Amino acid sequence: MKKLTRSQRKSQRRKIKTSTSAENKLLAVVKSIFKIKLPKNATLEDYRNSIKGIRTSKLDSYITKYTNFLLKTNKNGFLNILTALLQGGSSNKKLQEKIDSSYHSLMEEQRIYKPLLTKFQNNLKLIKKIPQDVEAKLQEGYEEGVSFRGTDVEKYLQQTLGKRAKLIIRTESSKVNAALTEIRAKNLGINGYIWSTSEDQRVRGSHKLMDGVLVFWNNVPTLDKMTGHAGKYPNCRCLGLPVVTIEDLSFPIRVAEGNLVIESKYVKGSHGKKFDTKIISGRIKQYNKVEFMRVYGRYFNN
Repeated sequence: MKKLTRSQRKSQRRKIKTSTSAENKLLAVVKSIFKIKLPKNATLEDYRNSIKGIRTSKLDSYITKYTNFLLKTNKNGFLNILTALLQGGSSNKKLQEKIDSSYHSLMEEQRIYKPLLTKFQNNLKLIKKIPQDVEAKLQEGYEEGVSFRGTDVEKYLQQTLGKRAKLIIRTESSKVNAALTEIRAKNLGINGYIWSTSEDQRVRGSHKLMDGVLVFWNNVPTLDKMTGHAGKYPNCRCLGLPVVTIEDLSFPIRVAEGNLVIESKYVKGSHGKKFDTKIISGRIKQYNKVEFMRVYGRYFNN
């Protein structure tokens, strides 16, 4: 039986994570669509006319393809994780049968998750508003008497577009991936997951504290004044790895309890590498197996 130890979590999270190459490909498509060429002495009117000439039909089409890719990636990754965890002498045959019966048709899933995926597509299409936001900034500068050249506009557009488009793509991909995982887990009677971070220096302090913690779907944590499960935060790279049976857990195990609220702040001078992290309410309690079974055993009798 494969337990969700730290090394195993690192291996399993790759299976359900959205492909970074696919995100970068979508970003490249976005940049190619909004690539604007202006003369050195371009005016604000020149820039406005260039914006009006942008055709976004290619972006709409690619977002649809990307949505289907994300649905398929999550489906395959989620199934691979559950299958790996169920391999062993104590496999839950009843749950295995339920899993098998739940994964016949991708088209059927598209009908079930259509409202969720439609919202995802609409949020991604917010990228189309970025040039107008840049135009507003240029208008503001123009009214204040700040001069600008066409080459400056092009550079500013590409920088702004790249950063904001990447943030939108990563955040929305992570959110829909997390939502799909939660829906699938609940449909299979899986009550909780192990929070798994990217385990690098960019992980926020509050999220770092959650790494390896068992979280139940009915107990949503609040981190840095935002509420949600793993992967549902802006620019979040965390994942929730479903816990199928008690054998998946590596003891001692930490569990999120109560109305868990965590806040973290950058430590000045650490360049974002260190955080002052505090639990405001609720707690993260560590259990050995005997104690855990006495309190939470009922959640794993599926």
